[in-house]
Amino acid sequence: MKKLVFVSKTRGFFNHLFNSNVKKWNFLNDGNSYEKTSIKKIVISKVGRSKLLDWFGYIQVLKNKDNIEADILGSYNRFIETEKPYVIYLENPTALFHYKLERENSYLGKKKIEKYINDPNLKAIVCMSNACKIGFELIYKNYIHRNDLIIEQIYPLIPETKVNINKKNFSLLFIAQGKGFISKGGIELLNVMKKFNDEKNKIKLVIVSSWKSIPTKYQQIIEHLDNVEFKEFGMPFEELKKLYIENSVLIHMTRQDSFGLTILEAIKHGMPVISTAVYSIPEVVKNDYNGFVSDPTVYFFNPNFLPNKKVWNNRKNTIFLDKPDRKIEKFLYEKIKLLSSDSELLKKMSKNSLKLSQTEPFSEKFITSKWSDLLDSILEEKS
Repeated sequence: MKKLVFVSKTRGFFNHLFNSNVKKWNFLNDGNSYEKTSIKKIVISKVGRSKLLDWFGYIQVLKNKDNIEADILGSYNRFIETEKPYVIYLENPTALFHYKLERENSYLGKKKIEKYINDPNLKAIVCMSNACKIGFELIYKNYIHRNDLIIEQIYPLIPETKVNINKKNFSLLFIAQGKGFISKGGIELLNVMKKFNDEKNKIKLVIVSSWKSIPTKYQQIIEHLDNVEFKEFGMPFEELKKLYIENSVLIHMTRQDSFGLTILEAIKHGMPVISTAVYSIPEVVKNDYNGFVSDPTVYFFNPNFLPNKKVWNNRKNTIFLDKPDRKIEKFLYEKIKLLSSDSELLKKMSKNSLKLSQTEPFSEKFITSKWSDLLDSILEEKS
């Protein structure tokens, strides 16, 4: 068996790929896997995004990886300095320069990006979504001076499972890490649940988030609402899987996501999704088919899937603004009430989520085949 070894830190969802059955290939992890952001990682992230490093054009490059036994190396969002062929799995084009637009526009930053993107050992950029692929081609078109760099798109691999879409009770699921409680629509959702509670509506909500990161006033609301249950973020996937199976609809009214991984996990378990049309989300949630999508409160990305600088560089007063969007609340209230009162529509959308998730381009078979074909082609080119 040939080996693709990821040498960067990877998020938890990569574990599905590491445990998958890919023809002729083993996917291995030499770096650390993380999901819940540690205090250390937050501090390092803040330092790495400093304005001083923007001026120096700092780009993190992984080094000293040539001693790893692998046919091809892999990384998540990072360049590698190596003599081995390698691929980058990319969440968002700006991740390669730490999501800092000023860094990409600095003189030294441009020089470094140009150098590493044209490294002949970098064989492929594998984008997590079509939005990422379109954005990458626009941002890097003036940097790439080669014809052999492969730019591919492969969705994250999420295992398929047998589920019963006929749920006993109608209930909602909301998942948000850290500051995501506000940026993913937590305030608006709590206001909607307060309204349902006052109406004595039996709709229940399960929140999975980081308790310490939720502002005190919203902690108090959660504690006093009978129709809301809280669970701490960071549980094993098997526990999270139970929540996808037990609950009816995923709520994900995000203002900023590059890729709503929880959405892909939810549709794999037959959940309709109520979300915003941010970046790649319409690739996974088809409006009126397996859920509903609304315009976001602010536009983190422009229509070309590139950063909206006015929002991107002013996050405190935009995506993290502690102020509810009444249009989002109205949209949420109406769509939740519709699905809770129309069991046939709920069942239809649940079936559509399962169907979408089990066919190209989201099926396990399709994703593993794309990886196998890509890696084989890299080795054939090398030989």
